Amino acid sequence: EKLLVYACNLAENGKEELFANILERFKPYVNLRYKFTYGHRRVLSLKKTLTQNKTKKKKHNLLGHLVSPASVNNVRCVRYLLESQLVKPLDRELKRALNLATLFQNEDCMKLLLSANYLDERDKAMRDYALQYLKEKSKSEVLLGYLKQHLNKLELKVVMNALCKVMQEMIKDRKCISTDLFNLCWLYDSNKMWEVMFSKCQQLLNIDTLSEKPNDWQWLSEYMVEDRNLLIWLERCVNDKDKEKNKDKDKEKKKKENEDNGDSDEDEEENEKKGNDIYWSKIKTLCDEQRYKEMIVYQNTLKKEIDSNEEKFAEICSWKCSNVISPKYLNKKSNWRQDAFPNGVKCHLSEQDLLQMSLKSRDVTFRPKHTYDFDLYLTELLSRAHEVDEQFQTLTKRIFNKCKGCSFLSGPIKTHERCKMKAQVEYRNENFPKSAHILDIIRCQATFDTIVNFRNGLFLLVDQIGANKTNFEIMRIKNGFEIKEINNNNNNNNKNDDGNKKLYSERLKLEIPQEYKDIKINVIFTNDKGLRVVGEIQLLLQPISTFKERQHQIYEISRQEEYRFGALKQVSIHSFAFQLKMSGCHPSSLSPLMLYFPLEFRRCPYVLTQKDSEGKNYLSQLAYNENLHLNCVQEMLQSGNFMPTQVVQKQLAETNQFGNYPLMYALWKQSSISLVQLFVPESSTNAQIIWNALDEVCFFIIYYYYYYYYYY
Repeated sequence: EKLLVYACNLAENGKEELFANILERFKPYVNLRYKFTYGHRRVLSLKKTLTQNKTKKKKHNLLGHLVSPASVNNVRCVRYLLESQLVKPLDRELKRALNLATLFQNEDCMKLLLSANYLDERDKAMRDYALQYLKEKSKSEVLLGYLKQHLNKLELKVVMNALCKVMQEMIKDRKCISTDLFNLCWLYDSNKMWEVMFSKCQQLLNIDTLSEKPNDWQWLSEYMVEDRNLLIWLERCVNDKDKEKNKDKDKEKKKKENEDNGDSDEDEEENEKKGNDIYWSKIKTLCDEQRYKEMIVYQNTLKKEIDSNEEKFAEICSWKCSNVISPKYLNKKSNWRQDAFPNGVKCHLSEQDLLQMSLKSRDVTFRPKHTYDFDLYLTELLSRAHEVDEQFQTLTKRIFNKCKGCSFLSGPIKTHERCKMKAQVEYRNENFPKSAHILDIIRCQATFDTIVNFRNGLFLLVDQIGANKTNFEIMRIKNGFEIKEINNNNNNNNKNDDGNKKLYSERLKLEIPQEYKDIKINVIFTNDKGLRVVGEIQLLLQPISTFKERQHQIYEISRQEEYRFGALKQVSIHSFAFQLKMSGCHPSSLSPLMLYFPLEFRRCPYVLTQKDSEGKNYLSQLAYNENLHLNCVQEMLQSGNFMPTQVVQKQLAETNQFGNYPLMYALWKQSSISLVQLFVPESSTNAQIIWNALDEVCFFIIYYYYYYYYYY
């Protein structure tokens, strides 16, 4: 605790380099998630009511103190803490720190903490999908609302039924559809739209025909794989009973948010449970059925091949490759990198150099370590790959030309985007630079027609690599056929955890693969100029290659499960209330919310009913903010198109737990008389009551400082 308090003191006094040195030196001895109190500020007693206040100073971990203006408030140290990975904050820790920064409207820390969750391209894509979904839904709701407002019931019914009918026919005919029109029809009659969409997907998602019909795949790709504007795929499909249950749960959730300001993770767990039944899941089920059908055919074909060559297949499954891999790399994951050998792709700047650079920058969005890893280093790695790829393919193909029954295929160099995604997702917990862990940036594939030729080709490749140490050195081998457990049950009707029947070979009872299997050999390739890079050689059987090709398109849809549910979780996180809090009432952030989500101002509990820990309603919080723009706030409060007028007037006449009105905060924080006037109630009676209460405003301001600097 003494070390953490000392680190806070250094951060508070702007000694960021000493702060970093202390944490690095004493890292093994300090728990950076430990909660402690920090702060020397005190306010003398003003009245007996203040001296009798026995509220204790709140405890925070180091991250919490760094974002709080009441204790440290050093955004550079926050960035260092996150970038250095000295601590990898749990989701709830980032959320709590973000809540604290939001409470004080610490904008720099808000931006930094919010961006910390979305440095990875995949997470960023999920967030962007969620935000686009929310915008599209709100846009369609506004349009439907205007139709209801300007048409009578009969006219609305005629218009919408006609639009729905046209849209249904276009889907049946597999035509290019308007996403705006589809979403409007979806909000009006989701059952009809789902029925026609699901029926069309059932027709097209046929593994026997899809690969032969590119137009079918183009339509599916456009409106299922690539589309981020259709509401249908993230909408929950629930029956009436589930709707009632969810309403009750939502009420409990809102009540809890009022009590703890969203500090618990139970909401996220609940959202995940509720998200288990979205419409896209039904499409996933269709894909799984098609993949299972293909898997049965694939297994039976592979079983015939294995039954005729069981000994050779057993030899492949039990092949031990330890004798062909250097001890430097054998089972040493930390050395499976592009910079772990001479003349590899090295960093020109160390991790500490980049962290020190971040400490000196005033720009909170500048993340030098992240930028160097996934942009500069990765670009250099790709440049090296393009320089050596041609010779790598030539020499590898020359080896496989000696193999019987072999088809060689040169693989394309991975794109920058794909490499970046892989490094950030698969190697997110590895050492800097994470991009150095990408070992298949250059690649090729050899497909064998029989198990015998596969076995002979594998051993020939290993022998040839051993004989040509000038160009090749084996770093890692991943044998997908390796036997991990022995089957002692002769019954071929064993089932796996998914309920699928397992198949075994006739005599040796070797398990027949149910999914894609291959052998991957990662080699350090050296070209004639002495430049080196790690590449990958894949070896697979023809039945497995056919299985992979036939189910590829179906798999492209099915594999989006994590992405869809990740986006659904982001929908919950980036609620309108969350976006409104993060806007800080800046016109540049508030205006987009007023444009895209006008209806949310009329129904969001955060705006209408919720109060903060001091009992301040939304207008009190608004009046306290110094970033208000007259035109934005005036339209929000007085036009009637956003907050309901009766709600505005009610909140203007409400006090917090200390008896303070929104007008008091406006007089304190707003420098414009026009802005202050927005917080004066229309009712002369209420205005008179509030005006009389202003006599206590001086005491209130002093008390406010006391409360925050002592409590937080």
